[in-house]
Amino acid sequence: MSYDAIARLVEFKGEYGVLPAAFCRAILGTIDETRQLLGEMERALLLDGTLPAALRDDIRSYNRKILAYSSDQIIPVRRPFGGRWFDDVTVPPRMIEDCLASRSSARSSREGAERDAQSSAVGHF
Repeated sequence: MSYDAIARLVEFKGEYGVLPAAFCRAILGTIDETRQLLGEMERALLLDGTLPAALRDDIRSYNRKILAYSSDQIIPVRRPFGGRWFDDVTVPPRMIEDCLASRSSARSSREGAERDAQSSAVGHF
């Protein structure tokens, strides 16, 4: 699949409301940045067979940005659930709220049990 095909798919999903417009803009921006960087790399390799230091720095910066997110997302948005972009648009908000609430109450129960265990351990010494 080409970047053109992916970009067009994202555009369609934005037009039909399958993905929020902000997501589409972020994805399309990353595709444009990737194309530009690949073009610069190709030109540099064709001209003198090596990448100039400034371009290598750009590539390192780009890689750090892309690798800073999980492999299934290119949009830097803090997310509930598994951190997957499609959870934002396919999982009902109520389900996410219920999961976050149950995780929070489980954590509170666990912390309470740990405090009780520490208190009783202190009393035995």
